[in-house]
Amino acid sequence: MKMANSRRLARAAGVAAAMLALGCALPAVAGNAAWTQVGYNSGHTGYNSTEKKITAKNAASLVSSGSFNTQGQIIDQPVIYKGMVYTRSGDGNLYAFNQKTGAIAWSIGNYASPIGPNWGMAAADDKLVVSCVTGDNTSGLCAYNAKSGKSLWIYGLTSGGGYSPPTIAGDTVYFLTSGAESGGSVNAQHLSAVNLKNGKEIWRIWYCDDYPTCEGFGGSPAVDNGVIYVGCSGVARYPVIQVVGVCAFTTGGSLLWQHQLGNDSSGNGTDGNGNLVAQNGRVYAAYETNCTQCNYSLDITALNGASGTAQWDTPIAGPFNGEAYFAGPPVLGPDGSTYEVIGEGGGDGYEQLFALNAKGSLRWKDGNSVAFAGTPTLVGKGKKGVLFFSCATGQGTGTTCAFDASKGSFLWESSDANDTPAYSPIVTGGVVYNSCGFNNICIYQAQ
Repeated sequence: MKMANSRRLARAAGVAAAMLALGCALPAVAGNAAWTQVGYNSGHTGYNSTEKKITAKNAASLVSSGSFNTQGQIIDQPVIYKGMVYTRSGDGNLYAFNQKTGAIAWSIGNYASPIGPNWGMAAADDKLVVSCVTGDNTSGLCAYNAKSGKSLWIYGLTSGGGYSPPTIAGDTVYFLTSGAESGGSVNAQHLSAVNLKNGKEIWRIWYCDDYPTCEGFGGSPAVDNGVIYVGCSGVARYPVIQVVGVCAFTTGGSLLWQHQLGNDSSGNGTDGNGNLVAQNGRVYAAYETNCTQCNYSLDITALNGASGTAQWDTPIAGPFNGEAYFAGPPVLGPDGSTYEVIGEGGGDGYEQLFALNAKGSLRWKDGNSVAFAGTPTLVGKGKKGVLFFSCATGQGTGTTCAFDASKGSFLWESSDANDTPAYSPIVTGGVVYNSCGFNNICIYQAQ
């Protein structure tokens, strides 16, 4: 099925469907319902271990139960924290909604629209940390009181470029950005750490400064067991590095190891995009084995988190000589299984979903039954596991779809029309949250 089919639907129909829920009682959610950062946790695994209500047995009974409504496109994955739903809208506002009533608790007007698709937010310690544009029109991080919306601190670099979604681990915020070094001599990409409480910089390192051969960092930092994992590439004078792949750093900013992903004709790596997740002492990366347009395959690998040694490496699709790509990082199940979506940018609707077991062997794959938009979100274990996607089936409906994680069978599709969102749905407290009607966040609950 073609993703374009969904985009041809009348946007007004999706908005109308979502707006019908405004003012209605929203579904009851568990008291601990939360989704505090991109990919659920600091390792960005996309798996919510606390979700017990929605399973493969009742996913087909999900129905629309209300919505949180804005007047602009929702691009970032929202955050759910202490009874509030936070989202940024293309209408120029940052919103905080009451999770139970749907009412706006607070909003910040004239909030700059995201620059690129990789911005995001995270919440912890009663603070909401958001990628933002500072007063001098450069990129930065802004922190607010999560309950009141009061500004707490702003962090930014001179001539700062786009920021990755922030990752919160303990009392520290980790993120990627670009900006001028001290003295303005180098405009470099950085891995940075700031204090969550006051926004003060703890440390900042740049991977390479040898323009134009330097590429720098990629993805959003994944933190697990006191180690920071990030995509890295290019040539650096200090420290001397020539590699493309995964780099691991201590929480003090020291390089632990680097692992090459892919191989070009010169023996260098080929993919430092940072499509990776980390948990339980392992880091999992999705990457292209060779340069674009030259007979490449798409692989997933599992690395020892302490040493960078490959535990397994599995080609899941290819060879390609065109625009096939990973939709994002893999999703990691509680048993070490991984789930990944690949797409094709040529407009022919080619999408495939793959499931690998804990040793990297293929369990199942699904192709072309649904047009997936981005990577999934996983809840449940074993035969109860469910994968939720932003999707389009081409049947005139569908912004959110569910698949059985144990065997890859289709379970459910939402009934609202939509320009398909680019982020993964949120599933927490027995409720599914996803963009719908282009401007709103729809919620779905099992009957």
